[in-house]
Amino acid sequence: MVNLVCSLQGGYHTATILSNEDNTWYEFRDEQVKKVEEQPFATSRTYNSRTVYLLLYRAMESPMPSEISEQDESTQDEMNQVEMDTNNEKKKNKEQEGDHEIQRITVDHPDRRHHGLINQGATCYLSSVLQVLSMSTEFHNRLDPRTITDHRLRKIFEDLKKKTCRIENITTAFGIENVYEQHDAAECLDMILHNVSQQAAEVFRGKMTHITKCSEGHIINEETNPFWTLPLSLTDTPDTTYSVQNSFERIFHAKTYKGDNMVYCNECKKKTEATSESEMVKAPQILILLLKRFDFDYSTRSHVKSDCCVDVSSELQLKNKTFKLYGMVDHTGGLQGGHYTATVLSNEDNTWYDFNDEHVNKVGEQPFVKSRTYNSPTVYLLMYRAMDSLMPGEISEQGELTQDEMNQVEMDTTNEKKKNKEQEGDHEIQRITVDHPDRLHHGLINQGATCYLNSVLQVLSMTTEFHNRLDPRTITDHRLRKIFDDLKKKTCRTENITTAFRIENVYEQRDAAECLDTILHNVSQQAAEVFKGKMTHITKCSEGHIINEETNPFWTLPLSLTDTPDTTYSVQNSFERIFHAKTYSGDNMVYCNECKKKTEATSESEMVKAPQILILLLKRFDFDYSTRSHVKSDCCVDVSSELQLKNKTFKLYGMVDHTGGLQGGHYTATVLSNEDNTWYDFNDEHVNKVKEQPFAETGPYNSATVYLLMYRGTECQTASETKQNREKQVTSQKNNAKGQLGKCCLL
Repeated sequence: MVNLVCSLQGGYHTATILSNEDNTWYEFRDEQVKKVEEQPFATSRTYNSRTVYLLLYRAMESPMPSEISEQDESTQDEMNQVEMDTNNEKKKNKEQEGDHEIQRITVDHPDRRHHGLINQGATCYLSSVLQVLSMSTEFHNRLDPRTITDHRLRKIFEDLKKKTCRIENITTAFGIENVYEQHDAAECLDMILHNVSQQAAEVFRGKMTHITKCSEGHIINEETNPFWTLPLSLTDTPDTTYSVQNSFERIFHAKTYKGDNMVYCNECKKKTEATSESEMVKAPQILILLLKRFDFDYSTRSHVKSDCCVDVSSELQLKNKTFKLYGMVDHTGGLQGGHYTATVLSNEDNTWYDFNDEHVNKVGEQPFVKSRTYNSPTVYLLMYRAMDSLMPGEISEQGELTQDEMNQVEMDTTNEKKKNKEQEGDHEIQRITVDHPDRLHHGLINQGATCYLNSVLQVLSMTTEFHNRLDPRTITDHRLRKIFDDLKKKTCRTENITTAFRIENVYEQRDAAECLDTILHNVSQQAAEVFKGKMTHITKCSEGHIINEETNPFWTLPLSLTDTPDTTYSVQNSFERIFHAKTYSGDNMVYCNECKKKTEATSESEMVKAPQILILLLKRFDFDYSTRSHVKSDCCVDVSSELQLKNKTFKLYGMVDHTGGLQGGHYTATVLSNEDNTWYDFNDEHVNKVKEQPFAETGPYNSATVYLLMYRGTECQTASETKQNREKQVTSQKNNAKGQLGKCCLL
């Protein structure tokens, strides 16, 4: 037995083992070994333990170490033969690099239908997703070989038909640097779909319309949003046994609002009963369902994982559309780690296979043979194919139309390349459009709907702590440094930036906060470190025992615009509220392992590492669960010029604003200049001084559009230091005034 004595934050392991020598149980704790005082199973056939973690059982017919059998010898011979075969195979198949790739053959089984992927360290999440995508022929038939990501995916899918493969090219193409760090399979799939060509990702894209109507039939709210994945909750269900079929259908059930939950109707001019419904107006060719096994428990303020059993349906029906299951990604383990595998229905022989890294085997008990449902406590992602979706070898008008679209994309791309030839030394197209050498600051040309990117870049250009750390040896950092330098002299274009950060559709409006997050994820670590802080969250019982403690890094602190007792929203109050203690009592008491009971508790948050640049995100875009719709808040916000945190002062120097609604709008930036200490408004290529300068008068700055706030950290000054600085400023102002008077006299 292996025992685990710990909490979530750490602990130690011991082993309890039955000796082969004297048939006695011993406890092994590092270098200390001793007999177990109360021998297990001495008085009973069961042994009760709080710490046991791993159990090892020996089959009764298995030979003991002292025994020798022919079976032992033959097994060893087989192992030696396998080792010899493997070594010969490695020598035979040396690395062959064509187009600088390292897709090495490790095991070649031409008689096998399917092959595995070598785990680089902790890349089981990636291997599982790739195996499901390799069976998604609708997806890899659309991959564009002219792009590096699509090209490498196509190559590995082709190689998997012949041999076991390595995945170094894939991790490199998608920027996965630490292959020993476990990632989430759903996030990995989302990253792949964000980075492949649009025509390939389109296979998974659907559209949902959410409509809320009053009892008179007036439309209160209507919105249509695209999706790649539909999340299904494992907790928000009345069913005793969780069913994918029921949960999927529940998405489209009408929801009624009445009584205290009535909704205001602009047409009726009053609160009225209402119903909301969701409709899938565009079904994807491949439907992805995500079972939300990883969630946050607000009662204990901790992350949890659900291992509940789920009834998975082989088919899902939606009006005149049938979706048939063909792929599953499973997760075994807990929050701190685990292992991903894939279970996929083969296109070749219509048989379910289990893909466990390099090991591929037919599933012993084939799913859906005895029943139309399959019960599993580990399934995490489900992939359903629309029945009218094209299978290999099929031809239809839909396929011809898709080819026409692909031809058109190719023509447009070719024409664009001819029109915009690269003119600069390192193959960049950072062209000068407007040159104003007398201006302090310059704008950025909007490529179509890239105002979100322009606004973020303008704030970052004033963040000298950030671009002084950019590494010119990496392409992303190099291009950011170049555009920041160019902005000091001229109005610039952003084609190099959109290319570096893989923004393909420049006519699609995106979120500025997500754009900033993308930039920080892709630049060098030393540059991103400027924005990184650390928060510690501690929950203690009334006796002072630590129930839960965790420290997490952050780049952005989100501030809710709804969860506040204030009538006027204040950034200062909301920021301070993050660090207020929260008490759990009555029905909300928390279980304490030390006290062995539920007890009153308090939880507190502390910023154990303050970032140089503090980013605050005002959550203007949210989901209203009462109306089951996305909403945007245009409430006015009191923005403070300074925020205080212990011995640290944060001073505001940049804001990103959003005007408009959910379906679109426009981003601008308001930034305090490093040159003349004046606030400027950056609206794409237009740059102007703000007429009414913020904070010119005492008090906060009120805004209905501010979305992102950037504060620069400075160490607090003592009272004497502050007084000395004020005296220096007064003396400097007097000297400047005398100088100006002298010039006037000379004139």
